[in-house]
Amino acid sequence: MLALASLALGRTALERPADALTPQRREHVCVSTSASVKSQYCERSCNAEQLACPIASCLCTALLLDTEQHLRASRRVLLKLAAQIHSTPAAERRAAMDEARETAVRVVQALTTKLSRADGDGPTCTSTQAQISDEWCETNYLSFPLYCECEDGSADSGQSGAGSSKGQPQQEQAAIVKPPVQWTAGYYSWSWTNPAIAPNNGTDDSTLGVQFSGEWNVTAALLAVGAISGPCDATQKTWCESQLDFYKQEAKDEDEAKERVLQEYGENCRSCVVTEADKAKPWSHPFSEEAGTYRGRQYLSLGGSRSIEAWRPEFLDAFTDGGGDVNAIKDAGFAGVCFDIEETNGGKELITAFERTFAVLKKAGLDVMVTTSHSAPYSAQTDEIRIGFVESWVDSDDIDVISPQLYTSGAEGKPEFEASSGTSGPVGYEHYRRAKARFVPSISTADQVDDIKEFFATKGVRVDGFVQWQPAPRVPVAPVAPVAPIAP
Repeated sequence: MLALASLALGRTALERPADALTPQRREHVCVSTSASVKSQYCERSCNAEQLACPIASCLCTALLLDTEQHLRASRRVLLKLAAQIHSTPAAERRAAMDEARETAVRVVQALTTKLSRADGDGPTCTSTQAQISDEWCETNYLSFPLYCECEDGSADSGQSGAGSSKGQPQQEQAAIVKPPVQWTAGYYSWSWTNPAIAPNNGTDDSTLGVQFSGEWNVTAALLAVGAISGPCDATQKTWCESQLDFYKQEAKDEDEAKERVLQEYGENCRSCVVTEADKAKPWSHPFSEEAGTYRGRQYLSLGGSRSIEAWRPEFLDAFTDGGGDVNAIKDAGFAGVCFDIEETNGGKELITAFERTFAVLKKAGLDVMVTTSHSAPYSAQTDEIRIGFVESWVDSDDIDVISPQLYTSGAEGKPEFEASSGTSGPVGYEHYRRAKARFVPSISTADQVDDIKEFFATKGVRVDGFVQWQPAPRVPVAPVAPVAPIAP
Protein backbone atom coordinates (compact mmCIF):
# COMPACT_ATOMS: atom_id res chain seq x y z
CA MET A 1 0.00 0.00 0.00
CA LEU A 2 2.86 2.37 0.81
CA ALA A 3 4.44 1.68 -2.57
CA LEU A 4 1.21 2.57 -4.36
CA ALA A 5 0.82 5.76 -2.35
CA SER A 6 4.16 7.12 -3.50
CA LEU A 7 4.19 5.45 -6.91
CA ALA A 8 3.54 8.47 -9.11
CA LEU A 9 5.56 11.12 -7.28
CA GLY A 10 2.48 13.31 -7.28
CA ARG A 11 2.00 16.82 -5.96
CA THR A 12 1.32 15.78 -2.35
CA ALA A 13 4.61 13.94 -2.05
CA LEU A 14 6.78 16.40 -3.94
CA GLU A 15 5.61 19.51 -2.16
CA ARG A 16 6.73 18.27 1.24
CA PRO A 17 9.90 19.76 2.70
CA ALA A 18 13.08 18.13 1.45
CA ASP A 19 13.76 16.40 4.78
CA ALA A 20 10.31 14.75 4.69
CA LEU A 21 10.95 12.85 1.50
CA THR A 22 14.45 11.88 0.43
CA PRO A 23 14.19 9.13 -2.19
CA GLN A 24 17.17 6.91 -2.82
CA ARG A 25 19.08 7.18 -6.08
CA ARG A 26 17.14 5.87 -9.08
CA GLU A 27 13.97 5.26 -7.06
CA HIS A 28 11.94 6.93 -9.79
CA VAL A 29 12.03 7.20 -13.57
CA CYS A 30 11.05 10.58 -15.01
CA VAL A 31 10.48 12.38 -18.30
CA SER A 32 10.11 16.07 -19.07
CA THR A 33 6.83 17.60 -20.24
CA SER A 34 8.35 21.04 -20.90
CA ALA A 35 10.34 22.55 -23.74
CA SER A 36 12.75 24.15 -21.27
CA VAL A 37 13.55 21.14 -19.07
CA LYS A 38 15.67 18.14 -19.94
CA SER A 39 14.38 14.65 -19.04
CA GLN A 40 17.80 13.80 -17.70
CA TYR A 41 17.54 16.83 -15.39
CA CYS A 42 14.16 15.53 -14.15
CA GLU A 43 15.65 12.14 -13.28
CA ARG A 44 18.60 13.68 -11.48
CA SER A 45 16.54 16.24 -9.54
CA CYS A 46 13.70 13.88 -8.62
CA ASN A 47 16.11 11.23 -7.33
CA ALA A 48 18.44 13.58 -5.47
CA GLU A 49 18.98 13.29 -1.73
CA GLN A 50 17.92 16.92 -1.39
CA LEU A 51 14.70 16.73 -3.35
CA ALA A 52 14.31 19.59 -5.85
CA CYS A 53 11.96 18.06 -8.38
CA PRO A 54 10.23 20.58 -10.71
CA ILE A 55 6.85 18.83 -10.62
CA ALA A 56 5.26 21.26 -13.06
CA SER A 57 7.66 20.02 -15.74
CA CYS A 58 8.52 16.45 -14.69
CA LEU A 59 6.32 13.37 -14.93
CA CYS A 60 7.64 10.54 -12.74
CA THR A 61 6.72 7.08 -11.54
CA ALA A 62 8.34 4.81 -8.98
CA LEU A 63 10.41 1.83 -10.12
CA LEU A 64 8.79 -1.29 -8.69
CA LEU A 65 11.36 -3.75 -10.07
CA ASP A 66 15.12 -3.35 -10.32
CA THR A 67 15.36 -4.57 -13.92
CA GLU A 68 16.23 -2.93 -17.22
CA GLN A 69 13.03 -4.32 -18.74
CA HIS A 70 10.88 -2.62 -16.11
CA LEU A 71 12.80 0.64 -16.49
CA ARG A 72 12.24 0.64 -20.27
CA ALA A 73 8.54 -0.13 -19.94
CA SER A 74 8.03 2.55 -17.28
CA ARG A 75 9.79 5.20 -19.34
CA ARG A 76 7.74 4.34 -22.44
CA VAL A 77 4.53 4.73 -20.45
CA LEU A 78 5.61 8.17 -19.26
CA LEU A 79 6.67 9.27 -22.75
CA LYS A 80 3.26 8.35 -24.16
CA LEU A 81 1.46 10.24 -21.44
CA ALA A 82 3.80 13.22 -21.83
CA ALA A 83 3.07 13.34 -25.57
CA GLN A 84 -0.60 13.91 -24.77
CA ILE A 85 0.22 16.66 -22.24
CA HIS A 86 2.33 18.42 -24.86
CA SER A 87 -0.80 19.54 -26.77
CA THR A 88 -2.81 20.46 -23.65
CA PRO A 89 -3.78 24.16 -23.28
CA ALA A 90 -1.86 25.94 -20.52
CA ALA A 91 -4.99 26.45 -18.41
CA GLU A 92 -5.64 22.70 -18.34
CA ARG A 93 -2.05 21.56 -17.94
CA ARG A 94 -1.99 21.14 -14.15
CA ALA A 95 -5.07 18.91 -14.19
CA ALA A 96 -3.62 16.96 -17.12
CA MET A 97 -0.39 16.37 -15.19
CA ASP A 98 -2.33 15.07 -12.20
CA GLU A 99 -4.35 12.74 -14.42
CA ALA A 100 -1.18 11.51 -16.15
CA ARG A 101 0.42 10.67 -12.81
CA GLU A 102 -2.63 8.63 -11.78
CA THR A 103 -2.62 6.85 -15.14
CA ALA A 104 1.10 6.10 -14.79
CA VAL A 105 0.42 4.43 -11.42
CA ARG A 106 -2.27 2.23 -12.92
CA VAL A 107 -0.45 1.25 -16.10
CA VAL A 108 2.97 0.59 -14.54
CA GLN A 109 1.43 -1.40 -11.68
CA ALA A 110 -0.66 -3.46 -14.14
CA LEU A 111 2.33 -4.15 -16.39
CA THR A 112 4.46 -5.16 -13.42
CA THR A 113 1.81 -7.63 -12.26
CA LYS A 114 1.29 -9.05 -15.74
CA LEU A 115 4.99 -9.46 -16.44
CA SER A 116 5.45 -11.41 -13.22
CA ARG A 117 2.82 -13.86 -14.48
CA ALA A 118 3.64 -13.85 -18.20
CA ASP A 119 4.33 -17.16 -19.88
CA GLY A 120 6.32 -15.65 -22.77
CA ASP A 121 3.62 -16.35 -25.37
CA GLY A 122 3.16 -12.98 -27.11
CA PRO A 123 3.16 -9.41 -25.78
CA THR A 124 1.66 -8.26 -22.49
CA CYS A 125 -0.32 -5.04 -23.03
CA THR A 126 -1.97 -2.40 -20.87
CA SER A 127 -4.04 0.52 -22.14
CA THR A 128 -3.03 4.08 -21.27
CA GLN A 129 -6.58 5.29 -21.98
CA ALA A 130 -9.58 4.73 -19.69
CA GLN A 131 -11.89 4.13 -22.66
CA ILE A 132 -9.66 1.45 -24.24
CA SER A 133 -9.45 -2.07 -22.81
CA ASP A 134 -6.27 -4.05 -22.26
CA GLU A 135 -7.73 -6.87 -24.36
CA TRP A 136 -8.21 -4.51 -27.31
CA CYS A 137 -4.57 -3.47 -27.03
CA GLU A 138 -3.41 -7.10 -27.21
CA THR A 139 -4.47 -7.24 -30.89
CA ASN A 140 -4.24 -3.57 -31.95
CA TYR A 141 -1.09 -2.29 -30.25
CA LEU A 142 0.97 -2.09 -33.45
CA SER A 143 -1.48 0.37 -35.02
CA PHE A 144 -2.00 2.43 -31.85
CA PRO A 145 1.35 2.57 -30.00
CA LEU A 146 0.49 5.83 -28.24
CA TYR A 147 -2.47 4.26 -26.45
CA CYS A 148 -1.12 0.79 -25.69
CA GLU A 149 1.99 -0.13 -23.70
CA CYS A 150 3.21 -3.64 -24.42
CA GLU A 151 6.17 -5.65 -23.22
CA ASP A 152 7.34 -9.11 -24.21
CA GLY A 153 7.03 -11.29 -21.14
CA SER A 154 9.90 -13.46 -22.31
CA ALA A 155 12.26 -10.49 -22.44
CA ASP A 156 15.34 -10.27 -20.34
CA SER A 157 15.26 -8.82 -16.86
CA GLY A 158 17.90 -6.24 -17.56
CA GLN A 159 20.77 -8.52 -18.53
CA SER A 160 20.36 -8.48 -22.32
CA GLY A 161 22.70 -6.85 -24.80
CA ALA A 162 25.84 -6.01 -22.93
CA GLY A 163 24.69 -7.77 -19.78
CA SER A 164 27.07 -10.67 -20.27
CA SER A 165 29.98 -8.27 -20.01
CA LYS A 166 28.72 -6.49 -16.90
CA GLY A 167 31.55 -5.35 -14.72
CA GLN A 168 34.16 -5.98 -17.40
CA PRO A 169 36.27 -3.11 -18.76
CA GLN A 170 35.37 -1.79 -22.19
CA GLN A 171 37.76 -2.43 -25.05
CA GLU A 172 40.43 0.23 -25.47
CA GLN A 173 39.74 2.43 -28.50
CA ALA A 174 42.60 3.23 -30.85
CA ALA A 175 42.91 6.88 -31.84
CA ILE A 176 43.03 7.95 -35.48
CA VAL A 177 45.13 10.76 -36.91
CA LYS A 178 42.87 13.52 -38.19
CA PRO A 179 43.95 16.43 -40.40
CA PRO A 180 43.82 19.95 -38.96
CA VAL A 181 40.43 21.63 -39.16
CA GLN A 182 39.12 25.15 -38.63
CA TRP A 183 38.11 25.87 -35.03
CA THR A 184 34.34 25.80 -34.56
CA ALA A 185 32.82 28.53 -32.38
CA GLY A 186 29.15 27.61 -32.18
CA TYR A 187 26.00 28.64 -30.35
CA TYR A 188 22.43 27.45 -29.82
CA SER A 189 19.53 29.75 -30.63
CA TRP A 190 16.35 28.78 -28.75
CA SER A 191 13.06 28.68 -30.60
CA TRP A 192 10.78 29.37 -27.65
CA THR A 193 9.69 32.90 -26.82
CA ASN A 194 10.93 34.60 -23.67
CA PRO A 195 10.58 38.39 -23.46
CA ALA A 196 13.64 38.62 -21.19
CA ILE A 197 15.93 36.86 -23.67
CA ALA A 198 16.69 38.15 -27.17
CA PRO A 199 17.11 35.52 -29.90
CA ASN A 200 20.69 34.35 -29.85
CA ASN A 201 22.89 35.30 -32.77
CA GLY A 202 26.28 34.29 -31.40
CA THR A 203 29.27 36.61 -31.37
CA ASP A 204 31.50 38.18 -34.02
CA ASP A 205 33.70 35.09 -34.15
CA SER A 206 30.86 32.55 -34.37
CA THR A 207 31.16 30.07 -37.24
CA LEU A 208 28.14 27.84 -36.47
CA GLY A 209 24.61 28.41 -35.21
CA VAL A 210 22.20 25.65 -34.17
CA GLN A 211 18.56 26.68 -34.37
CA PHE A 212 17.13 24.63 -31.51
CA SER A 213 13.54 23.59 -32.22
CA GLY A 214 13.10 20.62 -29.87
CA GLU A 215 10.87 18.97 -32.52
CA TRP A 216 11.56 15.70 -34.33
CA ASN A 217 9.14 16.52 -37.16
CA VAL A 218 10.77 18.72 -39.83
CA THR A 219 7.68 20.83 -40.55
CA ALA A 220 7.10 21.45 -36.83
CA ALA A 221 10.78 22.33 -36.42
CA LEU A 222 10.75 24.81 -39.31
CA LEU A 223 7.62 26.42 -37.87
CA ALA A 224 9.21 26.61 -34.41
CA VAL A 225 12.29 28.48 -35.63
CA GLY A 226 10.32 30.79 -37.94
CA ALA A 227 11.64 29.35 -41.22
CA ILE A 228 8.09 28.83 -42.46
CA SER A 229 4.67 29.99 -41.35
CA GLY A 230 1.20 28.53 -41.49
CA PRO A 231 -1.34 29.34 -44.21
CA CYS A 232 -2.13 33.03 -44.60
CA ASP A 233 -5.74 33.77 -43.65
CA ALA A 234 -7.51 37.07 -44.25
CA THR A 235 -6.94 38.49 -40.77
CA GLN A 236 -3.27 37.55 -40.77
CA LYS A 237 -2.77 38.93 -44.28
CA THR A 238 -4.24 42.30 -43.29
CA TRP A 239 -1.98 42.56 -40.24
CA CYS A 240 1.17 41.47 -42.09
CA GLU A 241 0.54 43.88 -44.93
CA SER A 242 0.14 46.70 -42.40
CA GLN A 243 3.58 45.84 -41.03
CA LEU A 244 4.98 45.80 -44.54
CA ASP A 245 3.50 49.25 -45.24
CA PHE A 246 5.10 50.53 -42.04
CA TYR A 247 8.59 49.31 -42.98
CA LYS A 248 8.26 50.63 -46.53
CA GLN A 249 8.36 54.12 -45.07
CA GLU A 250 11.92 53.56 -43.84
CA ALA A 251 13.32 50.94 -46.25
CA LYS A 252 15.10 51.78 -49.46
CA ASP A 253 12.88 49.38 -51.43
CA GLU A 254 10.17 46.75 -51.03
CA ASP A 255 12.69 43.91 -50.74
CA GLU A 256 14.31 45.53 -47.71
CA ALA A 257 10.89 46.15 -46.15
CA LYS A 258 9.91 42.50 -46.62
CA GLU A 259 13.21 41.36 -45.17
CA ARG A 260 12.63 43.44 -42.05
CA VAL A 261 9.09 42.08 -41.66
CA LEU A 262 10.41 38.52 -41.86
CA GLN A 263 13.13 39.24 -39.31
CA GLU A 264 10.53 40.41 -36.81
CA TYR A 265 7.46 38.36 -37.70
CA GLY A 266 8.67 35.55 -39.96
CA GLU A 267 6.83 32.85 -38.02
CA ASN A 268 3.52 34.64 -38.74
CA CYS A 269 4.00 36.56 -41.97
CA ARG A 270 6.23 34.53 -44.27
CA SER A 271 3.36 32.95 -46.18
CA CYS A 272 1.63 36.35 -46.47
CA VAL A 273 4.45 38.48 -47.87
CA VAL A 274 6.76 36.14 -49.82
CA THR A 275 5.73 35.67 -53.47
CA GLU A 276 6.95 33.07 -55.97
CA ALA A 277 9.20 35.72 -57.52
CA ASP A 278 10.71 36.47 -54.11
CA LYS A 279 11.89 32.88 -53.63
CA ALA A 280 14.86 33.51 -55.92
CA LYS A 281 16.13 36.27 -53.63
CA PRO A 282 18.60 35.57 -50.78
CA TRP A 283 16.50 37.24 -48.07
CA SER A 284 13.65 34.76 -48.64
CA HIS A 285 15.94 31.96 -47.40
CA PRO A 286 16.42 33.38 -43.89
CA PHE A 287 19.00 30.93 -42.55
CA SER A 288 21.34 31.06 -45.55
CA GLU A 289 24.74 32.70 -45.29
CA GLU A 290 23.78 34.92 -48.23
CA ALA A 291 20.84 36.35 -46.26
CA GLY A 292 23.30 37.56 -43.60
CA THR A 293 20.73 37.38 -40.81
CA TYR A 294 22.62 34.94 -38.58
CA ARG A 295 26.29 34.54 -37.77
CA GLY A 296 27.90 31.37 -39.09
CA ARG A 297 26.51 28.41 -40.99
CA GLN A 298 23.08 27.48 -39.65
CA TYR A 299 21.89 24.00 -38.66
CA LEU A 300 18.29 23.01 -37.94
CA SER A 301 18.12 20.98 -34.71
CA LEU A 302 15.75 18.00 -34.48
CA GLY A 303 14.93 16.15 -31.26
CA GLY A 304 15.14 17.12 -27.63
CA SER A 305 12.51 17.17 -24.90
CA ARG A 306 10.07 19.51 -26.60
CA SER A 307 9.10 16.72 -29.02
CA ILE A 308 8.35 14.58 -25.92
CA GLU A 309 8.52 11.22 -27.66
CA ALA A 310 11.79 9.31 -27.86
CA TRP A 311 13.33 8.73 -31.29
CA ARG A 312 11.70 5.86 -33.20
CA PRO A 313 12.63 4.53 -36.68
CA GLU A 314 9.43 5.82 -38.30
CA PHE A 315 10.33 9.38 -37.30
CA LEU A 316 13.03 9.24 -40.00
CA ASP A 317 10.93 7.77 -42.83
CA ALA A 318 10.45 11.14 -44.54
CA PHE A 319 14.19 11.59 -45.14
CA THR A 320 14.48 10.30 -48.70
CA ASP A 321 16.48 11.33 -51.77
CA GLY A 322 14.74 14.38 -53.20
CA GLY A 323 12.08 14.21 -50.47
CA GLY A 324 10.00 17.16 -49.32
CA ASP A 325 11.58 17.39 -45.86
CA VAL A 326 15.10 17.59 -47.26
CA ASN A 327 14.09 20.19 -49.81
CA ALA A 328 12.28 22.26 -47.17
CA ILE A 329 15.40 22.35 -44.99
CA LYS A 330 17.52 23.49 -47.92
CA ASP A 331 14.92 26.02 -49.06
CA ALA A 332 15.05 27.69 -45.65
CA GLY A 333 18.78 28.19 -46.20
CA PHE A 334 20.10 25.72 -43.64
CA ALA A 335 23.57 24.32 -44.22
CA GLY A 336 22.99 21.24 -42.05
CA VAL A 337 20.87 19.31 -39.59
CA CYS A 338 21.67 18.67 -35.93
CA PHE A 339 20.16 15.52 -34.40
CA ASP A 340 19.68 15.67 -30.62
CA ILE A 341 19.77 11.96 -29.74
CA GLU A 342 19.25 11.45 -26.02
CA GLU A 343 16.08 9.35 -25.63
CA THR A 344 15.67 6.42 -28.01
CA ASN A 345 12.97 3.80 -28.52
CA GLY A 346 14.38 1.23 -30.91
CA GLY A 347 17.15 -1.28 -31.41
CA LYS A 348 19.52 -1.88 -34.29
CA GLU A 349 16.79 -0.87 -36.73
CA LEU A 350 16.85 2.65 -35.26
CA ILE A 351 20.64 2.88 -35.60
CA THR A 352 20.29 1.76 -39.23
CA ALA A 353 17.52 4.33 -39.85
CA PHE A 354 19.78 7.11 -38.59
CA GLU A 355 22.67 5.91 -40.75
CA ARG A 356 20.41 5.94 -43.82
CA THR A 357 19.16 9.43 -42.93
CA PHE A 358 22.67 10.81 -42.49
CA ALA A 359 23.65 9.44 -45.92
CA VAL A 360 20.58 11.03 -47.56
CA LEU A 361 21.39 14.43 -46.06
CA LYS A 362 25.04 14.27 -47.10
CA LYS A 363 24.04 13.32 -50.64
CA ALA A 364 21.78 16.39 -50.67
CA GLY A 365 24.73 18.62 -49.75
CA LEU A 366 23.77 19.17 -46.09
CA ASP A 367 26.06 18.82 -43.08
CA VAL A 368 25.16 16.40 -40.27
CA MET A 369 25.72 17.04 -36.57
CA VAL A 370 24.93 14.65 -33.71
CA THR A 371 24.59 15.83 -30.12
CA THR A 372 23.86 13.56 -27.18
CA SER A 373 23.61 13.48 -23.40
CA HIS A 374 27.21 13.41 -22.21
CA SER A 375 28.93 10.41 -23.80
CA ALA A 376 25.89 8.48 -25.14
CA PRO A 377 22.06 8.41 -25.21
CA TYR A 378 20.91 8.12 -21.61
CA SER A 379 17.78 6.22 -22.65
CA ALA A 380 18.26 3.14 -24.83
CA GLN A 381 16.76 -0.36 -25.10
CA THR A 382 19.94 -2.05 -23.89
CA ASP A 383 23.55 -1.20 -23.16
CA GLU A 384 24.47 -2.93 -26.42
CA ILE A 385 22.26 -0.48 -28.33
CA ARG A 386 23.54 2.52 -26.35
CA ILE A 387 27.12 1.64 -27.26
CA GLY A 388 25.97 0.72 -30.78
CA PHE A 389 24.86 4.31 -31.37
CA VAL A 390 28.27 5.65 -30.38
CA GLU A 391 30.10 3.08 -32.50
CA SER A 392 27.94 4.00 -35.48
CA TRP A 393 28.67 7.70 -35.02
CA VAL A 394 32.44 7.39 -34.70
CA ASP A 395 32.67 5.13 -37.76
CA SER A 396 30.43 7.28 -39.95
CA ASP A 397 31.66 9.10 -43.04
CA ASP A 398 28.38 11.05 -43.14
CA ILE A 399 28.63 12.90 -39.80
CA ASP A 400 30.49 16.21 -39.74
CA VAL A 401 30.20 17.17 -36.06
CA ILE A 402 29.83 15.11 -32.86
CA SER A 403 28.88 17.17 -29.83
CA PRO A 404 28.50 15.58 -26.37
CA GLN A 405 26.45 17.80 -24.06
CA LEU A 406 28.58 18.45 -20.97
CA TYR A 407 25.71 19.82 -18.90
CA THR A 408 22.35 18.77 -17.51
CA SER A 409 20.56 22.01 -16.64
CA GLY A 410 22.57 24.22 -19.00
CA ALA A 411 23.53 26.63 -16.22
CA GLU A 412 26.49 24.71 -14.78
CA GLY A 413 29.52 26.78 -13.88
CA LYS A 414 31.89 24.06 -15.10
CA PRO A 415 31.62 21.16 -17.57
CA GLU A 416 30.11 17.84 -16.44
CA PHE A 417 32.45 15.07 -17.56
CA GLU A 418 30.50 12.16 -16.09
CA ALA A 419 29.95 9.55 -18.81
CA SER A 420 26.50 8.17 -19.61
CA SER A 421 25.92 4.80 -17.96
CA GLY A 422 23.80 1.68 -18.22
CA THR A 423 23.71 -1.62 -16.37
CA SER A 424 27.18 -2.48 -17.68
CA GLY A 425 28.82 0.70 -16.53
CA PRO A 426 29.77 3.97 -18.23
CA VAL A 427 30.21 4.48 -21.97
CA GLY A 428 33.67 6.02 -21.89
CA TYR A 429 34.69 9.05 -23.93
CA GLU A 430 37.60 6.95 -25.20
CA HIS A 431 35.22 5.71 -27.91
CA TYR A 432 35.57 9.09 -29.61
CA ARG A 433 39.31 8.70 -30.15
CA ARG A 434 38.66 7.24 -33.57
CA ALA A 435 35.75 9.50 -34.58
CA LYS A 436 36.05 10.73 -38.14
CA ALA A 437 33.85 13.75 -37.44
CA ARG A 438 34.95 16.95 -35.73
CA PHE A 439 34.65 16.65 -31.94
CA VAL A 440 32.90 19.82 -30.79
CA PRO A 441 31.44 19.54 -27.25
CA SER A 442 28.36 21.49 -26.19
CA ILE A 443 29.08 23.49 -23.04
CA SER A 444 27.21 26.03 -20.94
CA THR A 445 29.55 28.96 -21.69
CA ALA A 446 32.63 29.58 -23.79
CA ASP A 447 34.84 30.18 -20.75
CA GLN A 448 34.83 26.40 -20.19
CA VAL A 449 36.87 25.70 -23.34
CA ASP A 450 40.21 25.32 -21.53
CA ASP A 451 38.63 22.79 -19.15
CA ILE A 452 37.34 20.59 -21.97
CA LYS A 453 40.63 20.74 -23.86
CA GLU A 454 42.51 19.62 -20.75
CA PHE A 455 40.06 16.82 -19.92
CA PHE A 456 39.82 15.32 -23.39
CA ALA A 457 43.57 15.48 -23.89
CA THR A 458 43.79 12.86 -21.13
CA LYS A 459 41.35 10.70 -23.16
CA GLY A 460 43.29 11.05 -26.39
CA VAL A 461 40.48 13.04 -28.03
CA ARG A 462 41.21 16.26 -29.91
CA VAL A 463 38.74 19.11 -29.30
CA ASP A 464 37.87 20.93 -32.53
CA GLY A 465 35.64 23.64 -31.08
CA PHE A 466 32.59 24.19 -28.90
CA VAL A 467 28.88 25.01 -29.06
CA GLN A 468 27.63 27.33 -26.31
CA TRP A 469 24.21 26.69 -24.75
CA GLN A 470 23.69 29.93 -22.86
CA PRO A 471 22.90 32.90 -25.11
CA ALA A 472 25.41 35.55 -26.01
CA PRO A 473 23.60 38.94 -26.05
CA ARG A 474 23.11 40.66 -29.37
CA VAL A 475 24.96 43.88 -30.12
CA PRO A 476 24.61 46.30 -28.42
CA VAL A 477 25.60 44.29 -25.38
CA ALA A 478 22.86 44.16 -22.76
CA PRO A 479 23.85 45.66 -19.37
CA VAL A 480 22.68 42.50 -17.57
CA ALA A 481 23.22 39.04 -19.07
CA PRO A 482 19.99 37.01 -19.32
CA VAL A 483 19.52 33.94 -17.17
CA ALA A 484 19.50 30.71 -19.21
CA PRO A 485 16.58 28.31 -18.89
CA ILE A 486 17.20 24.62 -18.25
CA ALA A 487 18.50 22.86 -21.33
CA PRO A 488 16.14 20.51 -23.20
